[in-house]
Amino acid sequence: MRRKLSMTAFLVALLLAQLPAAPPTRASAAGTQGQGWLLDVPKGTRVVLKIPGRIIGFEKVEFWSGSLNYGTVIEQSAAGGLIVGGLTEWRTAGWTLMRQLTVEKVSRNSRLTEVELRDPLFNVKLRFDTTVKDLSAAFREVAFVGLLSEFEASEYYQREVIGKVLPLIFTGKLASIPTKAKLRLLGEVRYVDSAIRTEKYKGDTYLVLNAGGDVQIYNTIQMDQSARVAHALNQRVLSYMKRVAKIINFHTEVDGIKVEVDLPYKNFVTEYHNQPSYDHLELYAPMDVIRQFADDELTNQEFVEEAVLLVNGNRSRIPTLESR
Repeated sequence: MRRKLSMTAFLVALLLAQLPAAPPTRASAAGTQGQGWLLDVPKGTRVVLKIPGRIIGFEKVEFWSGSLNYGTVIEQSAAGGLIVGGLTEWRTAGWTLMRQLTVEKVSRNSRLTEVELRDPLFNVKLRFDTTVKDLSAAFREVAFVGLLSEFEASEYYQREVIGKVLPLIFTGKLASIPTKAKLRLLGEVRYVDSAIRTEKYKGDTYLVLNAGGDVQIYNTIQMDQSARVAHALNQRVLSYMKRVAKIINFHTEVDGIKVEVDLPYKNFVTEYHNQPSYDHLELYAPMDVIRQFADDELTNQEFVEEAVLLVNGNRSRIPTLESR
């Protein structure tokens, strides 16, 4: 019923879902620091950036390799600290990227020194301005040398990220959610902290999670809007909402949960002449109904009949869902 993803669709899905990298392994430092290597961290070293994901700008897609390229500029401030992406308070600008990367390349020209970090699908270019006098010290200030698991166990992660950034994300009624639950919620949205917020709806407080884009582009020849919405609800949104409810343990300060997702669609007959469009799906559900659904007291159809569905900002008729 659904056409296999083209390369373009595959890359769009990667952008929205940010798939996890392959399991990391330690690289040997022996023989990697050759003549002219400008960094005291050898090529092949595994690192985790301390830089928030939201200030590492997307630059382009490498079509043939399928990799995503990101980059940011790092400068030295007059006071001696670093300015990352134009921000002096960059550490608290958002959650760290939470991605295992490998030091791949270092190059220098008259304007900057570029350190390239890679994993199978994700490249980051750190561009150190000429104002940065000690490249190695600056690199270690923005990157943790070690595995992702070691970063999560580090004092820096506990003190600077969990201690200072987490309270900026979970504010108001969300502040009393247990720390472990907050971290699991961030994991559900791939640590994109802007995807979590609260919203007042008809006088009640809803926990809102933006799930990004669906992982496929729907063919309009085969699936109309109602069919696309039904498929997304069945395959992604409802299970996502159930997981989130269990993570926060039906937190009493939250009256309900709202899940947002974008559904890309396109006419594949003329796919080279038109770009994908999107349906924006929003599903509001009160907590008592979610509790019944999580306890398997309601079917998918019964659950959505008790929820509020908006498509592109308009109240929508509930589609008929598959039995599950």
